[in-house]
Amino acid sequence: LTFMWSQSLMSMWHAQNYGSCPESGSRVGLSYPGAPESVAKQNELAQGGAEASMMWECRQVLDTSGETCKMVLNPRVCQELEVDDVEQCIDLVAVFPSLLLLMEVMPKCEKGPSTDFAGCMIRESHSPVMPGFFDTINRTWPGKPITAELLNNYSDKVSHATGYPSFTQAELNQACKARVSLLSIASQVLSTPLDQMQSMLEKAKQEQAEGKELDPFFEKCNHIVYLYGCDHEANEYTIWTWGGRVKLPREMITGPSNMTVKRDVPGPWNWGSVCSAITADKITFGTEADMQVDCIGGERTCSGNECCPASVATGNKALPCPSADPGWNGCVETPPWLVA
Repeated sequence: LTFMWSQSLMSMWHAQNYGSCPESGSRVGLSYPGAPESVAKQNELAQGGAEASMMWECRQVLDTSGETCKMVLNPRVCQELEVDDVEQCIDLVAVFPSLLLLMEVMPKCEKGPSTDFAGCMIRESHSPVMPGFFDTINRTWPGKPITAELLNNYSDKVSHATGYPSFTQAELNQACKARVSLLSIASQVLSTPLDQMQSMLEKAKQEQAEGKELDPFFEKCNHIVYLYGCDHEANEYTIWTWGGRVKLPREMITGPSNMTVKRDVPGPWNWGSVCSAITADKITFGTEADMQVDCIGGERTCSGNECCPASVATGNKALPCPSADPGWNGCVETPPWLVA
C-alpha cells in the first residue's frame, strides 16, 4: 500500500504539471527486477520533484487549506540562488516544475528566438503551472531575459541548494515543533550502521583539527522521510521510513555545528544528511465539505474548532465539534471526549 500510495502521488504531481496524463511523462510505474531498461529509466526520472512536489503533496494531502504548509531551508542556501529574501527564495524553489516536462519541452524552444523562449515554453508545454513558474522568475530576477541558458543555470542552482545537506540545529528545531514534518534526506544515513557513521565522524573531526578540507560522508538528498519524534535531551530523533523506524543522533542529521565540507560548488554544506523539510501545523484531509461531521444529536454538521448548539442529546449544553483540535474548547461546557 505504501508503494501504491507513493506512486499515485508522484503520478498526480506530474499530471498536474502536464495538465493531462500522457503515457510518456506523468505515469510513474513500479520498478521491479527484470524491468526493461526503458521502464527503469522512465521510473527513475519520474521519482517526484523534490521540494516543489513535496509542497504540492502537503497542500493536497496534509493541509488542504494550504494555510500551514511551509518549506524549511537553511537561509544561506539562498545565496546559491542569488536571492537575498528568504521567502522569495523559497517561492523560487517551490514553483519548480516537473523536470520531465522541462526536458521534453526545452529542446523545442531553445533554438528559437531568445526573446520568445518563455512564451514558447508556455505554448508548447500546455502546462497550467508554466505561466506561474515564469512569472515567479520574472519577479525574482526582474530585467533578466528568460533564456534556455538562464533556465538551465536556475535548474542547476536549485539542484545544489536543495540537494546538498545543509540543515542546521535551527532548521531541525523548526521541523520538530511542527505537527507534521517531512525531511529530504540522504538515504545512506538510514542504511549505514550507526557505529560506522560514528567512526567516520570521529575521523572527520581529527582531519578538521589538522586543518584539512573535509569530504562529505553523505551524498545528495534522495529520499523523503517522516520525522516521527524528537527527544532533544536524549539526542534521539526518530525517522519513519521504509515501513520502520530509524533513530539517529543530531550529529547524523545536522553534523557538528562547526563542521563544513567541500562540494563541487561553494555553499553552507555540512557533514549532516538533511537538506530541507516540508512542515504542516494542522491536518485537514480534504475540502471543508469533506470535513463536515455530525454534531452530537445529529441536528446539524460542524467542522473543526467550532461549537455545536445545545440540544437535548447534549443536556442542553453547547459543546465543541467532535473534529475540533485536541484540547480546544471555546464553548461553555467541556465535552465528554475531552474529559480526562
